[in-house]
Amino acid sequence: MQIEEEIKKLLKLFYYVVCGSIMGGENPAKEKAKIRKGLTVIICTPGRFLYHLKNTASMNLSNLKYLIFDEADRMLDLGFEREMNECLSFIKKKCLNKFKNPAQADNYWSDEIKINFVSATLNRKIEALG
Repeated sequence: MQIEEEIKKLLKLFYYVVCGSIMGGENPAKEKAKIRKGLTVIICTPGRFLYHLKNTASMNLSNLKYLIFDEADRMLDLGFEREMNECLSFIKKKCLNKFKNPAQADNYWSDEIKINFVSATLNRKIEALG
């Protein structure tokens, strides 16, 4: 919620960039409606992001440019490693056109999709996930 607040402040001049958050504990149907209307920036928890990747047909990844895992060390400490890995695998499968050689998509990431792990500490788990 803090990130969404700050991004909305920064985006006031850019009315065409629509920001929204989706997270566990909220109504998935309402979140699907937000996604369907169009979100340029989505702030979400890994579990809920994975839910929508799998279950929301209107989740369009064709313009995906950045994926940022903020507080990556904390997410791993809280047990979200499986969800984070599943999100990354799902994105690879859905964004084959972002790869120069789709046959290598399982082993390589695209130059078009930037993935950042933001963390106060760097440990082996974060390095392995990266």
